[in-house]
Amino acid sequence: MNNTIISHFRNRDTLVQEEKGELWTNSLIISDSFCRDHKNVLRSIDQLIEDGTIGRRNFAPSSYLNEQNKPQRMIQLDERGFLIAMPFIGGRKSREGQVLLVDAFLKLRKQLTQKTEETLTRTQTRLATIEEALYCKNPAWRTIHSMFKLLEIDQLKELCEEAVASTGQTPDQVLRGLSMCMM
Repeated sequence: MNNTIISHFRNRDTLVQEEKGELWTNSLIISDSFCRDHKNVLRSIDQLIEDGTIGRRNFAPSSYLNEQNKPQRMIQLDERGFLIAMPFIGGRKSREGQVLLVDAFLKLRKQLTQKTEETLTRTQTRLATIEEALYCKNPAWRTIHSMFKLLEIDQLKELCEEAVASTGQTPDQVLRGLSMCMM
């Protein structure tokens, strides 16, 4: 979570945001969603931070610019911090706010999971293509491939990377060395 000033941060389309794989919201969004004064939301969150209910890793002080372009205090909360604070916030629409924000966290997490799975699939496809090309063009690779056919590609890759790192040789030299050992 960052400590930057967020300009006029009352965009209801971004209830939950992602930064470096972490999901977070902030006290201003909670205030809007729960129909509660921001100062009261800050006071509730401050109490939870002060007594250790919300840990240091679950929040970050931040600020936003109000309508007069003056910086105002705000607290960013990760998913855990929000879920802990949620029952202590209250407000006229606390139930609706809770549902709205929990749904936003779940939706964004699902999108991030799908994106991660798509990236993993593309990476596995690329590795298979590279493996196939190496297998066809390099006799040493065919030998190594048959030797390690019971191992997963990730394990083989790790073995080769370790050999490169520990010997200081290029991957081709490592592959040649391994194939020589097998003959």
